Amino acid sequence: SPVITHIFMRAAFENLGRADTAGGIGQGLLCALVINVFVYCEIILELKKVRTMKPQELLSGTDEALGVKKSRHFDRRKPVGFSPCAMAFRMMKRDKKNTALIILTCFLSIYLVNMAVVCFDNIGDMREKNYYWLGFDKHDVTIQNTGDQEDYEKVLDEIKKENDVKLVVKRNLEVGLCIPYEQSANAMVYENYDGLNMHVISGRNPKNKNEIVISNYYAKKMHKEIGDYMEVFLGDSTDSKVSLLIVGTCQGFYSMGKGVRIRSDLLMEHDIPLVCNEASVYLKEGADKDAFMKKINEKYHGKAKAVLREDMYDSIIDDIVNPQKAALGPFI
Repeated sequence: SPVITHIFMRAAFENLGRADTAGGIGQGLLCALVINVFVYCEIILELKKVRTMKPQELLSGTDEALGVKKSRHFDRRKPVGFSPCAMAFRMMKRDKKNTALIILTCFLSIYLVNMAVVCFDNIGDMREKNYYWLGFDKHDVTIQNTGDQEDYEKVLDEIKKENDVKLVVKRNLEVGLCIPYEQSANAMVYENYDGLNMHVISGRNPKNKNEIVISNYYAKKMHKEIGDYMEVFLGDSTDSKVSLLIVGTCQGFYSMGKGVRIRSDLLMEHDIPLVCNEASVYLKEGADKDAFMKKINEKYHGKAKAVLREDMYDSIIDDIVNPQKAALGPFI
């Protein structure tokens, strides 16, 4: 069942950049346990009804229907095939149509339940893996601007000097640009992608200002590949048309999968105004996230706010997760 599930869901996982699926071993053991407990309970209930009866007495009066000549006397020394396998085999031979339907029903039931559990397992960790599903970088803490932009820049400079901090990168995930013959697109803009843990389906993230990563949606619709060039209009002006080298493809639910990734120095070169009110902070291994956030929020109250990455974009994750949980739970 996990193998067949993988075959049917491979395209969906690849579209989101996943090459693997849930193993299915845990789900399989759980299903096997539930089914066996149910079956054993049924057997116990039936045995209570017939525990004083002999197998020959159960078949008495039905021999003619079974194609066996009725006998008034039983030879108790003669071995009779009353093992579970023998009885099941005889029933399958007598009613081939129902046997085929039962096998098909079992197969579909196990497959559908397994697929639903795999989906349920995936949506269960969406909040922790929001970076993957929405398409931004896997950082530890986000620093948001809650005051003046100039003060915010100074705060970031000071945070970079903290002992627990490994990397600080400013970002803006909602920069608008236009793609010819398409609707306006959403660009995720980082000052640089060096050292970022940011997933791509293929290729890499931009290293130079003339490079771009496009979503899988645009790659398929516009028949673009890595190494091709893509023309975009920066900002609201039609005079800011640039041709960018495609160096990778990505995917995520953010902006319904219609997005691109570029560097901030591209916008600066063309005098496009850019305000970065968020920054990704990577902490050193072993650093206490809660203690770090408490320190930042107390020290820079009114200027900046530290938010755990897992708590970012809760509303988007809820819009994705809640309808699926509501449907999959009763289905399973």
